[in-house]
Amino acid sequence: MASSDLSKPAARSGVARRVYFAAAAMIIAFVATVVFVIELSSREADKFALDAEMRSTRLEFDRLSGEVIREFSDTSYWDDAVEAFADNDPDMEFVEEEIVDWLLPEFDFAWTAAVREDDETAVAVIGEQVLERPENLGVVQANADLIGKARELYLTRRVRTGGGFVVPAGHGSVIEGVQATAYRMWNGTPGLVIAQVILPETADYAIAEGDATVLVGFKPMTPQIIADVGDRLGLRAPHIVPFDPRKLPISHIDLPNEGAAPELAFQWHPRAPRPAILGAVAPFAAVLCALICAATIYIVTRHGRALKALAASEERNRLMAAHDALTGLPNRHQFDAVFEDLIAKSDPVAVICIDLDRFKVVNDTHGHDAGDAVLRAVAKRFRDRLGDHGIVARIGGDEFIAAVTKQVDRDYLQWLGDSLVQDASQPVTYHGHELVIGASVGIAIWPRDGEAAREVITAADQFLYRSKGEGRGRTTIADAGKAKAEKLAS
Repeated sequence: MASSDLSKPAARSGVARRVYFAAAAMIIAFVATVVFVIELSSREADKFALDAEMRSTRLEFDRLSGEVIREFSDTSYWDDAVEAFADNDPDMEFVEEEIVDWLLPEFDFAWTAAVREDDETAVAVIGEQVLERPENLGVVQANADLIGKARELYLTRRVRTGGGFVVPAGHGSVIEGVQATAYRMWNGTPGLVIAQVILPETADYAIAEGDATVLVGFKPMTPQIIADVGDRLGLRAPHIVPFDPRKLPISHIDLPNEGAAPELAFQWHPRAPRPAILGAVAPFAAVLCALICAATIYIVTRHGRALKALAASEERNRLMAAHDALTGLPNRHQFDAVFEDLIAKSDPVAVICIDLDRFKVVNDTHGHDAGDAVLRAVAKRFRDRLGDHGIVARIGGDEFIAAVTKQVDRDYLQWLGDSLVQDASQPVTYHGHELVIGASVGIAIWPRDGEAAREVITAADQFLYRSKGEGRGRTTIADAGKAKAEKLAS
């Protein structure tokens, strides 16, 4: 009997030890699982947010480069400019009026120079200083590769006409594909260098063999411009630094340097959702683990609650990662996924690229809060306009994109594009002010205007810029086959 009595406590003790061991193992496994899941999800959230920032930043710098090209073309694509630099002696009155008094101050270029085909500088304007036939000019020598590239592009694209050579004009006020650009430093300031052969608008001013003059200029990326980029994209502490892979953080993009190794990089402090996730989940997990130590029932109960809270947190993060924080519209990532699904169904899909006109004036005049109010109001109008006919997303500071599937006939798309322009043009009331902007629209259709999603989006974007080039506030729809033809021609 005594032996039996002794064996029962021993058995109970063994069971207790096994229970304690199992409970301890459960606690350790649970804590390890929670820590791992939180760490993994938060790191993935950080990675996804950074990828989105890098994509939007590259698109923004592409937009800035296109804007500088359009500004530069006001002088470099002009019959009067060809005539002014046709002789060995440039027309200094033209230089004073059109470069010193207009091009540089109007578009904030720091300097520009006209370089003849024999590599002699005909004239250079640096600030307000005009240099006629300067020798060994540093800004020209430092960018000789861009000048040479501009000549190569001209020689590749030119066609012979009666009196010499011209480059086919394309559409609007810009001949695309003849500019050599690079982000470089000048005088301690980062900026975009652009070079282009001065091209005629008409065959009457065709360029003679050996008489092509390259106009090269530099537009600084001022602290204000950099700050505006950060504001548009929601980036913290944006700045441009010399390119050094050993010192650059992961949150940066290399700025293009026309085929050469990059000289500059754009970096910022990334928006990291991880601290917020950790701050929200970690205290709850700690309390949960403490309760688990008290009883097995709490282990089961709190474990279930933790998983539920974690799933909710991940769902919130997923929703935030797929939508634009300011307007609530889908972002570019979600749009791309939806668009791929739409074209997978083999039904025609219309892509609509929308860019707001005069939006910068609202920001500059009334502040970024007013600009945000305008973006929210316009986004809601676009969303209400499309309804269940498609999806609309915000992909940049003042850029939107939509996909429409239910009707893709030209009449409906023209009406829809014009309606979106009207929606954007309706005033937005903000603190007693009537804020008025506009919009330009370009439309292309899959698969008519491109076989891949990216081709159709690019085609729509090209016709958006045609709308802007033809006066803004209008809709331009790709003609059947024209988008592909233009792509092949370029």
